[in-house]
Amino acid sequence: MRAIRRFIIHPVLPEQLAPLRELMLNLRWSWHTETRDLFAAIDPAAWQRAGGDPVALLAQVPPERLAALAADRRFLRRLGDAADELRDYLSGPRWYQASPELPDPPAGVAYFSPEFGVTAALPQYSGGLGILAGDHLKASSDLGVPLIGVGLLYRHGYFTQSLSAPGWQAERYPAGDPNGLPLALLRDGPDGTGEPVRITVGLAGGAPLAAQIWLAQVGRVPLLLLDSYIEENEPALHEVTDRLYGGGSDHRLHQELLLGIGGVRAVRRFCELTGRPQPEVFHTNEGHAGFLGLERIRELTMSGLSFAEALTACRAGTVFTTHTPVSAGIDRFARELIERQFGGSSEDPALPCDQVLALGAETYPGGDPNLFNMAVMGMRLAQRVNGVSKLHGSVSRGMFTGLWPGFDQAEVPIGSVTNGVHAPTWVATEILDLAAAGAQAGAGDGAAGGAGGQDGLPEDGPASTLPSSLFAILAVIVPLGLAAAVSPVMLAEQTVLLSGPNGRIVASRFAYGVSFVALVYVGALVLWGRAIALPAKPTLSSTMDLLLGTLLVGLSVILWIRRPDPSIPAEAPRRSVSPGGAIGFGAFSMATNFTTLALLVPGAKVIASSHVGLVGRFVFAEVRLQPD
Repeated sequence: MRAIRRFIIHPVLPEQLAPLRELMLNLRWSWHTETRDLFAAIDPAAWQRAGGDPVALLAQVPPERLAALAADRRFLRRLGDAADELRDYLSGPRWYQASPELPDPPAGVAYFSPEFGVTAALPQYSGGLGILAGDHLKASSDLGVPLIGVGLLYRHGYFTQSLSAPGWQAERYPAGDPNGLPLALLRDGPDGTGEPVRITVGLAGGAPLAAQIWLAQVGRVPLLLLDSYIEENEPALHEVTDRLYGGGSDHRLHQELLLGIGGVRAVRRFCELTGRPQPEVFHTNEGHAGFLGLERIRELTMSGLSFAEALTACRAGTVFTTHTPVSAGIDRFARELIERQFGGSSEDPALPCDQVLALGAETYPGGDPNLFNMAVMGMRLAQRVNGVSKLHGSVSRGMFTGLWPGFDQAEVPIGSVTNGVHAPTWVATEILDLAAAGAQAGAGDGAAGGAGGQDGLPEDGPASTLPSSLFAILAVIVPLGLAAAVSPVMLAEQTVLLSGPNGRIVASRFAYGVSFVALVYVGALVLWGRAIALPAKPTLSSTMDLLLGTLLVGLSVILWIRRPDPSIPAEAPRRSVSPGGAIGFGAFSMATNFTTLALLVPGAKVIASSHVGLVGRFVFAEVRLQPD
């Protein structure tokens, strides 16, 4: 049965729990572990049912539970700390404000994209382009970059997929209500309680397309989402923002006009209302928002510049990123559609139709003169153009070399910025904790290193903790595996060393010493075994190995007992094994490991007496050095 009407329930929070709304409406919770843990503590089962969405969670929590939390002093302390930490995060200086590398940075940057993948609780994305755009907003927030995101609010988002009974793929566009999403409507007035802000874009034939503006707060970064579902629009225009990447050419053109032209107008109104600086740089993420350049040219001509002068000024503050390596992934509209939109009775004197058509014309060899190319327009309106990897930059130079006649392909001015990820979003909390522990251990006396700044990022600039965390894991697993392969006694020694101060570093140096002596053993036996009178069977006993091994384990225990005490000031630390001493310790342990030597002897005798060459002996040494 189809629902006739859908209702969104907003719980009335007790006054003591009012900060929950502030935390809920800032999407920083999507990458901030402590805030997510706080929401999960409200009702763990409901948190799971809500899919980790605070808005859906609070709609499920019964009033009795909310009243109990309002009287829970421990929870209220956690809530107060989380709210205070968020306010500090939003107001304090970050890398962008404090970096000496940026003597005169832009006061504002507008970032346009057709989709943003911030969190599953805000389903406004379909794939890589949206995920990258979402990560850009998060990273900009952590670094303090004054970014403003601009996109469209799709009432049906992107489709969900399933398989039908016969095995065919089936798509379903879920209906969404922005009142049930972590969004706030942008309103007029100094306190944001006035009428909803509206922007309009003229369409072919004079019909206006109006939109309201929803605000999603992504940490420090505002994300403006334009919504055409308002009463002022004709019924057919309600559907302009119905779904992502849907509809025919007319529908897509209306979406891109609203995103580009309407997006610039929305940014202007938002900055006027909030007092934020107007953007100095406009970033077009793929060609879907390319019409933003036309709106900026129109603004500049209103101040007295000619079209050519306005084009030059517009290009100086525009960046274009291309994502697709194939022509089929680029939006191209019939020339007649563009003529109808910008020509005839719809023509704006500031934007002559022939000049607009020239910006998107495929005038290069192999181009279609009957099509208007959004990516081509984006590149002609931008000062800088980049692909999303080194290889993609090279491919893009080949695709668009015709736009720069007379240039060799390698000299076409399309660079590349390799896609990255927002580490706190994609790296598991357990890995980040392990990396932080490894950084603290590697710091030794505390003179260097540390766990980094807020949100898992160092405070001095953008970097990922993932490589250090992987190194920490490998530095523990590899020494233990090597020691276990040699003998149980050596494994015990490694385990004790790992549990001591700087255990990862000490244990890895111990493994270096073991490896060195093992290679010397194998090399000597393979190279000169033929000249050595080796016994047919090993006569060495493991008794000596057991005795020496016991002594070495005892030494390891003593070193662990004498580990530095964190409570003792760094000026007078207790002595512990040094990395150099650990190498010697490992070498001595391997050199006195008679059981392993006894296993090597018969295999070395077989290899040494064989007729293979020197290289062959080393190649097969690992296979042939086995006891009979």
